[in-house]
Amino acid sequence: MKRTIVIWVLILMCLQAIGQQDGLYSMYRHNGLVLNPADAGTIDAISVTLIHKRQWVGFPGAPTGQAFSVHSPLGSSGLKHKIGLGFHASGDRFGPNQRNGIYGSGSYKLKVGTKMLSLGLRMGVQSYRIHWSQIEYYSGRDPLVDNKVGVSIPEFAVGLRYYDDKFNAGFSIGELTQPALKLGALGATYGNLYRTFMFTSGYDFSINKKLIMTPSLMFKYVQNSPADLLLNLNFIMFDKFWMGLGLRSDYKGASIMLGAYLNQNIKVGYSYESGAIAGNSLGGSNEIMFGFNVWEKKPEVILQFISEEGEILMTSKMSKENYFFFDELPSEISFLFKLDSDDPEIIAKMDEIQVAYKDEDGDEVVLTVQKDADKLFRYTYLPIKEARKLYAIDGNKDTVAVALENSDSFFVFQYLPNDPSIIFLTGDEIDDSEGMVILINGKERSLKKGEGHFFKFVPLPTEQVKLHLIGDNGDTLGTGYLNSDGFFVFERLPSKQDYIFLLESSDAEMIDEIQLFSMEDKAKGKVMTVTKGSDKYFRYHYLEQDSSILYLIGKNGDTISSTRRNLDGYFVFERLPSEETYVFMLEGEEVDYLDDLLILLNDMEGEEKIISAEKIQDNLFRYVLLPQSAMGAPDLLAFDEAPLILNKVDARIIKTTSESLKFNTGEAIIRLDSYIYLAELSKILIENPSWRIILHGFTDNVGTDKFNLLLSKQRAETVKRALVKRNVPPSMVRIKYYGEKTPIASNDTEEGRQKNRRVEMKMVQVK
Repeated sequence: MKRTIVIWVLILMCLQAIGQQDGLYSMYRHNGLVLNPADAGTIDAISVTLIHKRQWVGFPGAPTGQAFSVHSPLGSSGLKHKIGLGFHASGDRFGPNQRNGIYGSGSYKLKVGTKMLSLGLRMGVQSYRIHWSQIEYYSGRDPLVDNKVGVSIPEFAVGLRYYDDKFNAGFSIGELTQPALKLGALGATYGNLYRTFMFTSGYDFSINKKLIMTPSLMFKYVQNSPADLLLNLNFIMFDKFWMGLGLRSDYKGASIMLGAYLNQNIKVGYSYESGAIAGNSLGGSNEIMFGFNVWEKKPEVILQFISEEGEILMTSKMSKENYFFFDELPSEISFLFKLDSDDPEIIAKMDEIQVAYKDEDGDEVVLTVQKDADKLFRYTYLPIKEARKLYAIDGNKDTVAVALENSDSFFVFQYLPNDPSIIFLTGDEIDDSEGMVILINGKERSLKKGEGHFFKFVPLPTEQVKLHLIGDNGDTLGTGYLNSDGFFVFERLPSKQDYIFLLESSDAEMIDEIQLFSMEDKAKGKVMTVTKGSDKYFRYHYLEQDSSILYLIGKNGDTISSTRRNLDGYFVFERLPSEETYVFMLEGEEVDYLDDLLILLNDMEGEEKIISAEKIQDNLFRYVLLPQSAMGAPDLLAFDEAPLILNKVDARIIKTTSESLKFNTGEAIIRLDSYIYLAELSKILIENPSWRIILHGFTDNVGTDKFNLLLSKQRAETVKRALVKRNVPPSMVRIKYYGEKTPIASNDTEEGRQKNRRVEMKMVQVK
């Protein structure tokens, strides 16, 4: 069959561009050994596959190809499933070009995590021929050599495959030696075979019991040739039929694939590929596949359901899913099974088995049964003991906390509000005991039975909290006692000097600041705030109480003026230059817990005006207007904040902490009995670095608006300072303050005013 040289020159040019050293098959997933030697022995069967492809139907001299492969695991029982051997033969014909080859492959498999890694090597011989006699020239002369010229060359390839029952990925390199082809009519070099790089991957997605989706891809690259990419998407239905679509990067059309599993051993497939290549219609392509597997006969594994006397009651064989299924099992609290197999190694390796059966309602139940001894496996029903619960209920009959009973029979609360009137109820029958012990934040508290079916706190013995004034030689110079208002009262303190105090209290380690009250000579009281140092002592430095200085900085960095805090705690400037922006520098106090400063101005008309200077870096602050910034809507978030939904435990801790923080009238110091609640709150923040807590400070209406605005700010800053001292980063705490403007109770009673002296808390997520 002769054709003109024009056609074959075009075809050879096309071959040179495409560089197809090996044929590509749409159903490549069913014949992986041809692509990758690491596929040898990757299934527990002798696997045989034959694929035939005919391209561009109706075109003279169109490409055809065949591939036959067989592979299987091989080895002794110790090497079983580790060594694989395979053989395949392939042939392609395209016009006067012909290629045939035979190849042998070997693989070795390793377990890597939950998957297998197969390493493969291939060696083979392939022959290339060109039938020059089939070419006719324009001149009409016969070719110089009117016969066929061929050459045989070796082929070497390596590959690896990483896989499990659902996933697979492989990589191989073929034509490692890159041999030359001497196929010219006079023995000239026709070309070279270049290294072929191949990558394949796929995954089996189980949509449901009747449908599996199997996407896969193959990528091929040969030097000096365009890369080939094949994408397939198949669906397996009822484990019997499959169909799918495929795309190739060098084709504008697509392929349709159909197939069937005739039984467990035999499969067939057909693919039709459209013929649109490079914009020219060359006809469609047909591909057929036939394969069968001779599965390795696995040793039979039988599970016997036996009585305690050894009588066999029922038997079951291991399924391909490694389950033992029984139609039913009796209603016993203990099951005894005996495992038997032709292969004793199977029994030795099995420490547990899966037993499935149907219960009285027809539902399938799966039990995991542990090995008891030798071939015996035992399953014992353990009654599930539901943990007892203890409910804490406040005076409004609201459940404020729930505790679970631990292994030591203690009910454990992370938090409880500081409310001695709380009662406790269990979720079951109460025994005859007259009391119980609970744990609150790791501390034991005793409960006694009340008049009804509830428990209440056993009153704690009144602890006399003392503050000792310590002299230079360590002697106690005086002692102050805690009064009902939260102050340590001293009759008199030495005047105009530093003081060192030691707190005597069971909670002394938790407390950061205290306040004391001393009587002056003329019966005039004086309140002092004392802060704990790095040791256990509280110190008051007489000369440092007014050491804070605020500097107004000019545009060139010069100091324009400075001021100190007044008795109310404000930095006061008589007037400021008529500029829109002011920068201040604070010296003499900690700034980590400060977000802004409140500054009192006297304007040209003599009216007082409050401005806020927000921190910009370190100890530098910039002026912004007030009250809009600080007294904005409580629910208004910053630009980098988003709402956060808390779980019940965290929400309860934050709510309890907020409700338990108490402040004296006109003071920003946390009362001593409130410190215990800050530890767990700090822990939550440290464990969640992407969170931020917003502290909202409020006051009652005692005092002027100006005084209460600053006081609400100081209360929020006190809580922030306590959190920072407990290793919470300052950036995780933001301050807002509102003075007396947002009461939650009437200010006409002391009880209402106490509720309004508060710091509310809100958690947000940082974007």
